[in-house]
Amino acid sequence: MITYKLENIHELRQKFDPKLVDRALGQALQVATTKLRTRVSREIRGTYKIKAGDVAKTVTIRRIEHHTRLMVFAGRMIGLDKFSSRPKKVTTARGRRVGATVMVRKDRGRKVVTGGFIAKGNLIFKREGTERLPIERLYGPSIAHMAGNKVVGELATAQVGEDAGTEFNRYLEYLMTQA
Repeated sequence: MITYKLENIHELRQKFDPKLVDRALGQALQVATTKLRTRVSREIRGTYKIKAGDVAKTVTIRRIEHHTRLMVFAGRMIGLDKFSSRPKKVTTARGRRVGATVMVRKDRGRKVVTGGFIAKGNLIFKREGTERLPIERLYGPSIAHMAGNKVVGELATAQVGEDAGTEFNRYLEYLMTQA
């Protein structure tokens, strides 16, 4: 098996059909960025107690130019109900009540939400004063904040280059056998 390197892309375009090389590069980048999205999701879920579906809703891969991809983490802060919320009996100055606990980060354990309670629909709220109403919904960090971790960024740059080279090799070999 012959190994082709992305650094020699101009030489490969001269040696082979340029359309073939561009097609292999585009497919390789698509697969590499998809793998990166999965790795970033795993890294986030390794630290934070959140489901993969909730992460996937906010991550998109955009194609800026033919050979450039951009991963965007767009979305609002996530409700505390998404972070493994449970009701718990707590003692307050007014007596025993049913409060709420959440586990936002796996390394920090389960925390009691001070003044929080679980309402219909399993959403976590907190009263704004001593009156019954108004109440406000409580939120945790956004996916963009979770992905902004240095470890996730270093992982991204290291893995994309490695995966893109491997996938480029595979797709170029395949397309050459098809031509």
